[in-house]
Amino acid sequence: MPRAPRQRLIRSVLGCVLLVGVFAAIAQLAGVSGPRGVAPGTHLDFASSDTWLVQLPKGPTPAVASASRSLARSGGGGSKVATSAELPGGWYEVSLPGEVSADQAEDQFAAAGATGVEPVVPRVFYDEAVPNAPSTPAAPSTPSAQATPNAVSDPVSAFQGGSFQESLRAGTMRATRLGEQWAIDQASDVDIDGNEAWAKTTGSGTIVAVIDTGVDPNHPDLKGRVLPGKDFSGSDTGATYDAVGHGTAVASIIAGGGVGMAGVAPDARILPLKVYDDSEVGFQMAGYLQAIRYAADNGAKVINISLGCGGLAACYSQPELDALAYAASKGVLVVAAAGNGDASGRGMNNDSPSTPDYPSDYDLPNIVSVTASTRLGSWSTWSNYGPVNVDLAAPGEGILVATPGGGYKTADGTSFSAPYVTGAAALVSAAVPGVTPTDIRAKLLAGVTPIPELSGRIVSGGTLNAAAALASTVSGGGANAVTGPVIGSPKSGTHLAVPPVLSWRLPAGWVSSYVLVKGAGANVKVAVKPGARTVAHPAAAWRSGSYQWQVVARTPKGQSVHTGWSSYTVAPRLAAWVTSGKVGGRGHTLRLRVGYGSTVPATRTRITVLANGRTIHRGASVSRSGHVRGVGSPHRGWFVYDIRTTKSLAVGTKLEFVVQVQAGGTTLTRRFAAKVA
Repeated sequence: MPRAPRQRLIRSVLGCVLLVGVFAAIAQLAGVSGPRGVAPGTHLDFASSDTWLVQLPKGPTPAVASASRSLARSGGGGSKVATSAELPGGWYEVSLPGEVSADQAEDQFAAAGATGVEPVVPRVFYDEAVPNAPSTPAAPSTPSAQATPNAVSDPVSAFQGGSFQESLRAGTMRATRLGEQWAIDQASDVDIDGNEAWAKTTGSGTIVAVIDTGVDPNHPDLKGRVLPGKDFSGSDTGATYDAVGHGTAVASIIAGGGVGMAGVAPDARILPLKVYDDSEVGFQMAGYLQAIRYAADNGAKVINISLGCGGLAACYSQPELDALAYAASKGVLVVAAAGNGDASGRGMNNDSPSTPDYPSDYDLPNIVSVTASTRLGSWSTWSNYGPVNVDLAAPGEGILVATPGGGYKTADGTSFSAPYVTGAAALVSAAVPGVTPTDIRAKLLAGVTPIPELSGRIVSGGTLNAAAALASTVSGGGANAVTGPVIGSPKSGTHLAVPPVLSWRLPAGWVSSYVLVKGAGANVKVAVKPGARTVAHPAAAWRSGSYQWQVVARTPKGQSVHTGWSSYTVAPRLAAWVTSGKVGGRGHTLRLRVGYGSTVPATRTRITVLANGRTIHRGASVSRSGHVRGVGSPHRGWFVYDIRTTKSLAVGTKLEFVVQVQAGGTTLTRRFAAKVA
């Protein structure tokens, strides 16, 4: 090539290189590419876990076993995998030897036929022991067959009079530390008015399930008040062995017998259901799910759950919600602690999509969520709140509790607020035959003592008053109160956030036959047991909309009689989640797996993405209709969502995904955080 053209070619190439360099420098200054020396990411780090709940319609098939082994190897912990027995709803708990990410678990299990995959996020206690609190030296009781109390008789009192109420009347109640129990009775009258409540009932005949660490039945204040219960923890030490002490403390607030301290419902019986394996970190999710259903099937009128998972969207659990809905269908009230705030000691808003708390946040008619109040009649600002999801407060600071082995200590936490409400619920259950969970909840909320700080912060705006709850005019009714079949709840014309538990009343000697439910494209006949007085809204009628229902019953002479039609309307229920995603295109593309749920057939979704706090993508509203049936839940669907960004997503970039689901005039917005890795 002649020299002149060759020089022109070289100058052109150098010019192009220089131009590319200039553009690269401008791009670097403009922030289009990642930081110098930091490579673009390849995947998103959401949650990782070594234990997963997997919904398997066909059971643990060879394909599922193969997926589990593959995940175990990728987790670097070997190949040993443990799979639980089938849980209700076709769920299984799969334990791996090492942690794997959500996208790995979802991809592998979904390919093997799973219809639901979620990480097990352990539930923790909502307690905070007070340092140097006065305490009688104590040691956990030893498991013993002789420690099992009589499961049939009423509680044996520590007094000559027989029951706690009889000892009150006879003036023989000792309760040597009652003066330390400001929550029961104090001069400033910001207590629960325990003495006034005991004049009406002490809870005799009511069974209360305590899902916790076990309960010591040999503590003087619990002797004769604890049923054998069941151990779901896998520890094999039994439900009446409590190495941790949390369950014993909770039980003593509910049914302490008055030797050293008095419980709110001292003549109630405690059904201990153990879900921790003798350590504070030994929570067993599969056992916990089984325990809820066991309580509902074995006579419990109230369940106390002084544990939970808060501050993370991943805390939501479909099997947990299904188990609690099952309890609702059995007419069982669930009292749950609302949580103890964030790491800085400030209460969190349980209504916020970014700081929910479960199980207290589930929108079910049988759940009562409890925050904490102080001896001065104020709100404990370290406890969680929420004008929609938190119902009432109860004493939660400086609470005297029993410890295993016969001792006592003082503690703080919504763990100990919840059992005050549980005890009050047991009193209402004992005082009003046939009362429903929704009526108990209404009585508890109607009877609160107002706290100005809580006005607008929680549903009731006040703290528990057991005597006022008993005096509330909300009627539960009973068999002797009616001469024919009568609709109980929901009241006709009611608008509801979730499908209800339907309840009715019958005269003595009458039996139930079936329930008819029609509306929103469904016409369902639900057979019920003769002694049933409640049934859950049928899952086959999954759509939101207006429904009518009636009960058909039989008289003692065999005559078929039915109620008139009653109506209710169920508002749209929506759900959304993002749990996995990948980064490609040298950091310029995102592929997300987005899930959504809706009880309305026509649904729209919109995705917005923020990187380090700045919006990098705002998607269009897209119509969706590919719902997949979820057990006891809204219909659910999944879709893959691809995003291209101008900015390269470098390792360490903090992403926030905002998912909006719109249906039936309702909009749900949920936020999910991840890091590029």
